[in-house]
Amino acid sequence: NAAIDYEGSIEVNPIATGDTVYSAFPSETVSATATAVTWVDAAASSLYYRVDGGSFVSTALTAAEDTLQGSIPEPAADQSTIEYYFVIKDVVGFSARSPEALSTFHSFVWQTMQIGDINRDGSVTSADVIQLVDYVFKSGPEPQPLALGDVNGVPPITSADIVYLVNYIFKGGPPPVDS
Repeated sequence: NAAIDYEGSIEVNPIATGDTVYSAFPSETVSATATAVTWVDAAASSLYYRVDGGSFVSTALTAAEDTLQGSIPEPAADQSTIEYYFVIKDVVGFSARSPEALSTFHSFVWQTMQIGDINRDGSVTSADVIQLVDYVFKSGPEPQPLALGDVNGVPPITSADIVYLVNYIFKGGPPPVDS
């Protein structure tokens, strides 16, 4: 009788993104951990997202160790509100939604950041060079996100990034690149 009444047991725990996601990349990865009595079926599970109240779009999830991940592409407009939810299935066919309530969603505001705009004031200037020098040579605060300081596209952030940024700002050199 217990086998007939079995409804499955999947626990989904989203990994928090924060209220605002500062992204310098063409997509943002959202993640959740999922555990089930049986095996979680990543191929049958999905991430659903929408931009600024539009229609929901489904995208596949991939498994990375014990975490399921899905990518949301960069929206056309900066400062867009992204709402999303996960539907996780197990190999038996049972599913769970996160968040559970059908009318609720996880959300964040997408703010696009320009590589090289270390101080996030909207432009790449000598102030960004100063902040990068402070980080590289004086143990100052690291750029947030760290990728903003990798202006030459070759990790990690070093004095070569400072030279590259100075060349861009003062000598008309090539612009910062996405790594």
